Amino acid sequence: MSLEFDEQNHKYSYDGKVLPSVTTVIKEVLNIEYPDYAIYHATRGTFVHKAVELYLKNNLDFDSLDETIKPYLDSFIKFQEKAKIEPVLLEERFADRNITFAGTIDIVGKVKGKTYLFDIKTGQKQDSYNAQMAGYKKLLSDNGTEIDGIYILDLKPEYCKAIKVEQIEKYWGLFEGMLKVYWYKLNKTII
Repeated sequence: MSLEFDEQNHKYSYDGKVLPSVTTVIKEVLNIEYPDYAIYHATRGTFVHKAVELYLKNNLDFDSLDETIKPYLDSFIKFQEKAKIEPVLLEERFADRNITFAGTIDIVGKVKGKTYLFDIKTGQKQDSYNAQMAGYKKLLSDNGTEIDGIYILDLKPEYCKAIKVEQIEKYWGLFEGMLKVYWYKLNKTII
């Protein structure tokens, strides 16, 4: 049994059971609808994530970079020269131990001997980020990876800024509540 991911449809499954992603839970419960133009921004964000991943794996063909992605990567490289993140996990997918949700972790890395979760954001700040980070922390913990902190990497063509996520434990209660509402709306089942 293992976690599977259908990249085209952005669907996770575990032993045939379809699992919502952390972001799907939040989107469905909060009734978040994105305008059509958001597809472009989401696609750009996906390509930026891939460029950062390949860069950190020393496997990026810089000549193949699209001109719209290059400024984002340049900003990340400047940030990385100072931060010196030593990657432990890159774009890894996990399910929680109860097999009720899944997600993809951008970066878990070491900085000065401590282990952090780094989540890359290329768009506008969303109020739901802290709940999302709480879900990711739970995925890591359930799969044996403990972290010392969480940073959102606000990545723009002009800069990359690390924003520390504070009081993550209180946001786990919020995400856990959203997860229960999600499954209740879907199945009329309480998890």
